[in-house]
Amino acid sequence: MVRTGKKLSLFLMVLMCLLMVIGGINGYLTPIAYSLDPSIPEKSLAIFNDVIGLDMVAYSANLEQHSQNPYLFFLPRESVVYVLESGESRLKLICDFVNGNLQSMLAYVKYGSPQMVQPTTDMLEMAKGFISRYQNYSGISYYEPLKSMLDAVEANENVTITSGDAKLKVTYSGNSASFRWIYTLNGVEAESKCIALHFERGFLKYFTDKWSIYKIGSTDINLSKEEAINLAMDTAENYSWKVTFGNEVIEVTEFNISGVSEATLMFTNEIWQKDARGGDPLTVYPRWRIRLYFDKLYPGKVYGVNVGIWADTKEVIQIRTMILMGDSSYNPPAKNEDPVDNENPIVPPSNEEISDGRIDPNLTSFTWIALPIVISLALGVATIHYRRKRTHSPRSLTQCQNQTLQNL
Repeated sequence: MVRTGKKLSLFLMVLMCLLMVIGGINGYLTPIAYSLDPSIPEKSLAIFNDVIGLDMVAYSANLEQHSQNPYLFFLPRESVVYVLESGESRLKLICDFVNGNLQSMLAYVKYGSPQMVQPTTDMLEMAKGFISRYQNYSGISYYEPLKSMLDAVEANENVTITSGDAKLKVTYSGNSASFRWIYTLNGVEAESKCIALHFERGFLKYFTDKWSIYKIGSTDINLSKEEAINLAMDTAENYSWKVTFGNEVIEVTEFNISGVSEATLMFTNEIWQKDARGGDPLTVYPRWRIRLYFDKLYPGKVYGVNVGIWADTKEVIQIRTMILMGDSSYNPPAKNEDPVDNENPIVPPSNEEISDGRIDPNLTSFTWIALPIVISLALGVATIHYRRKRTHSPRSLTQCQNQTLQNL
């Protein structure tokens, strides 16, 4: 079983490397090279003790993994996986460090109750204690005003509080509670620039801090909501898309816009370095997202268009079709509804772009030639490996996976 796991890991590693090479050739990845920092495991242990508040004297700590995994493909990130075990409980903790600082932490309780130095069942007190201890541990100054916002929160209360450039949203649900701070300027949010804490059954479930990773590139709002809608309408009038019917390709140029289903202003940027404004996906700018819906369903199941406009420069940077998934029967959305938009899967518009992690339809021909080859090779190796495995073991793959999970 150990040998099987190693072979599968090697296979997945080779496949991932091939895909990353393909992505790099197309200009989406900027390769980075760095060595593992030997201090990262020690930092993790210190955080378990000094920040989470685990009684590390009671636990034996086993470092299962220390690896590299770049954040958004170009920032140095190191991950460690620890298994903590005592006579009363077993925990698994996964920590990610970006540029040497803790970026995220995920905790699993395998069995028992975590042994704490100062145990408490009040999740609000847990959040206050965590933030206070992490501020003392890290010395990060922006935690002070975020911590003070918790003083205005009552236990077991769902509430949203705004103070300065931060919005705190507290949500209780059964045995869990989440605390999320989002950068906000005059009501405009930067969802990616955030800090989040989540507790379940009296213990930390996850922590993430992307506040220092993401920067604000501009705070100028030079386009009002009405101006943004009018600009989106003007842009859509000259827009068209292509649809394939059998061997025939038609271009749709005539359509009627019925109204606006969404007009949202946010701080954002593209996730790929080559497409990002300024070449830096980690710097966000104010951007209008205007969704316009049509009077009926047009060829390609298109029911509207999504227009992106920089609010500081007034530049239209994106327009793409929104298509209906599933049944072709369709009723235009009400003015305040928020329909789901997707790229046209048949023939994407020439100015389509990557958004929210979806695949860019404008990848060069090399990728579309090489990717099927890589996948075919991978599937071939997987098939051979699976057949060999079945000749040596009567257990199914699912059974092996379940056994592995039970051994975590």
